[in-house]
Amino acid sequence: MLIRHYADEVGFRCLRPRSGLHLVERIYELKTGEQIKSIALKELADEWEYLPRTRDPSAAYIKQNRSKLERFVRFVKARSKGVHEVGQVNKNLAKAYMLAERKRGVSPKTWNDTLKLLRTTFANLLPEGAPNPFRGIKSREAETVFRKPFSPEDLQLIVDAAQEDEFIRPIIITGICTAMRRGDCCMLKWADVDMMDAFITVKTSKTGQTVSIPIFPLLYEELAGRVQTGKYVFPRQAAMFEENSSGIS
Repeated sequence: MLIRHYADEVGFRCLRPRSGLHLVERIYELKTGEQIKSIALKELADEWEYLPRTRDPSAAYIKQNRSKLERFVRFVKARSKGVHEVGQVNKNLAKAYMLAERKRGVSPKTWNDTLKLLRTTFANLLPEGAPNPFRGIKSREAETVFRKPFSPEDLQLIVDAAQEDEFIRPIIITGICTAMRRGDCCMLKWADVDMMDAFITVKTSKTGQTVSIPIFPLLYEELAGRVQTGKYVFPRQAAMFEENSSGIS
C-alpha cells in the first residue's frame, strides 16, 4: 500500500517501469527528503574500506578483504555485462558467486568469511529497504578439527628441521615462542620489540588487543642475530605475507 500510495502521488503509472531498487530509492527520497547516491560496482572495495568501524583494521585485514570484494566484482562483470551498480546485484548473482567459490575449492571457513563480508558490505551500502542479495544464503557447516598441542620433542624436531631454512626458521621460532598468528609473526616490527627488557608488545590483527609477551631465550637468540634494516624484523617475510599470504604456509 505504501508503494502504491507514493506511486500515485508522483505519477509513477504514467512513467515507464523502473527497477525495484529505483522505486525504493524514490520512496526513500520522498520520505526523508534526502537523495541516495548510487554506488558503482567497481567502487565496492573502496566503499567497504570507508565504512565506519569501532576500531581501525590492520593493513593485512584490509588487503585480504579488498581482494575478496574485487574478486566478486570481476565475477559479476564477466557474468552480467549490464550490472554496473551495487544495487543491481540480485540474489541469483549472489548465489551464483557463492557456488563458484565452492567449486573453486575454498575451505568452509573461507567460504563463510566471504559470505559474511559480502552480506555485511551490501547491508551497509544498499539504500534502506532494498533487499540484500546475500541475505538468506546459509553458511556452510565448518569442518571440525581436533587439535592437540605439540610435545617438547615435536617442537625440537620442527626447530631442527627448520635450522637451514633462513626464510621460514625465524617465523617458526617466533610462532613457537609467542603463540602469535602467522601474519603477526611475519609483520612484527622492531618498534614492538624491547630487547632490553626482553618483551614484545603488539596489537594482534585478529582481536585488535594489545598484548605483552616475554621473549624466551630461543627467540632472543634469533632476534639478537638480526640486523635492523627497516621497520620490520623480518622484511622478506613481511613482503611475502603482504603480496601472497598463502606463500608463507
